[in-house]
Amino acid sequence: MLEGLAHACRSLDLPVPSETVLRSFLGPPFQVGFARHFGLDAPDCERAVAAYREYYYAGGAMLDAAPYDGIRGLLHLLTEAGCTLAIATAKPDRFAVRVMEHLGLAGSFAGIFGADLDGRDTKADVIAAACRGLDIEIDRTVMVGDREHDVIGARANGIDCIGVRWGYGTADELVSAGAVAVAASPDDLGRLLFDRIDCGTA
Repeated sequence: MLEGLAHACRSLDLPVPSETVLRSFLGPPFQVGFARHFGLDAPDCERAVAAYREYYYAGGAMLDAAPYDGIRGLLHLLTEAGCTLAIATAKPDRFAVRVMEHLGLAGSFAGIFGADLDGRDTKADVIAAACRGLDIEIDRTVMVGDREHDVIGARANGIDCIGVRWGYGTADELVSAGAVAVAASPDDLGRLLFDRIDCGTA
């Protein structure tokens, strides 16, 4: 992802920010990051995102993704326990589906919900679409995410969020946004989930 963002910057003759700054783009739609950091107008933001997609999606870099250690096992335990799992991502759904299918994980999820291509959907919008699509019980649902946008989007829908420390955010960011807990590892996340959801929806 970060190299794709750097490619987009170079395509628009923009200086490539530090890795720390590029990581701050992850979470909300990329249009938000380009507008906030570079002050780009909407057409230039779309050009930047198009350049990113050309590199990341058409170039196949997205298929270099790999699940974090322990995630496959955790998904198996949750599905065996009868939990309903779904993905709510800022990626366009067709790309998210392609990645999950490539990893052999798509079958673990009852639904994969993504943002629209033009970046108008917030994380709250995507989570709301997942809730509607699965007809879930909000009070038995937990969001899991690695950025403040996951926490804020979940709270906007009346859902608690457990943060994870192995993604792109920090524990301080997640706690400040209102995460009910922060997991240090997939095993830790599993314990937190089984303590809270009793085979609900995660």
